[in-house]
Amino acid sequence: MPDFERQVTVAVDPDTVFDYVADPSHLPRFVASMTDARRQPGRQRTELHVTAEVNGRHEEGDTRFRADRWSRSIDWGSPPDYRGSMRVHPSGEDGSRISLHLRVRDPRGERVQIEHAMEETLRRLSAILQPGT
Repeated sequence: MPDFERQVTVAVDPDTVFDYVADPSHLPRFVASMTDARRQPGRQRTELHVTAEVNGRHEEGDTRFRADRWSRSIDWGSPPDYRGSMRVHPSGEDGSRISLHLRVRDPRGERVQIEHAMEETLRRLSAILQPGT
C-alpha cells in the first residue's frame, strides 16, 4: 500500500492549528477537491459523509473521522483501502509543523495527482492560517 507524506510549517501556535483542522466543517475550505463534509444525523460521532470532485469524477461516501486533542492529530479513512492523518507539532517558539500522511491501497496510476492534491491542501491551509503571507 503506497504511502504519501507532505509537511508545511506555519507561524501559528499548535493549538490554534489543531482547533481549525479538527472541525469537519472547515475541511472543504482547505482539502483539495473536497466539496462537502458533514456529520450524518443518527450516525456515529466519528463518521462523516464527504463529497469531492476528483480528476473529473464526482465521488462521495462515508468516512471515519477522529480528532485527538492530546496528540493534536486527526485520522480519517475507509480501511483498508484509504487512510489519512494530519499531525500538528510545535515548531519554534510559536509555530507549527503540519504533517499530512496518506496511505492508498491502489492509487490507479494517480500518484502525481495525489501528490499535487496534498501540496494544494497544505498550501490552502497555510494561506487560511496565515492570511497575507
